[in-house]
Amino acid sequence: MEIALVDRTAGVPKEVLESVPTKLETLHRHDHCLEKAEVKFIEHNNPRIEKKEQCNITVYGRGHVIRATAYGNDAMSALDIGINKLVHAVEKTFKPIDKTLRKAIHKRT
Repeated sequence: MEIALVDRTAGVPKEVLESVPTKLETLHRHDHCLEKAEVKFIEHNNPRIEKKEQCNITVYGRGHVIRATAYGNDAMSALDIGINKLVHAVEKTFKPIDKTLRKAIHKRT
């Protein structure tokens, strides 16, 4: 899977940027479906915002575009929350449909 990193902050620590590919390996079960991932880090400078770091993760694969946005106090926590959201969304998207569910959907139409 091809990974693109975009940093629009004062500077995300190298440890966070280096951990992105290892954290995206949690999608290894769906690796044959996923072609490209894009991770963006954005820092909000508004003093009223408590969680200043934002992490946007977009995954492209097999005609699907799946996005997850997460906010955190630091870049690593935002990345962890975003990865958890993304794993849930990818599993929901590429999950096989039950035969009983297919029959129920077919009967309704």
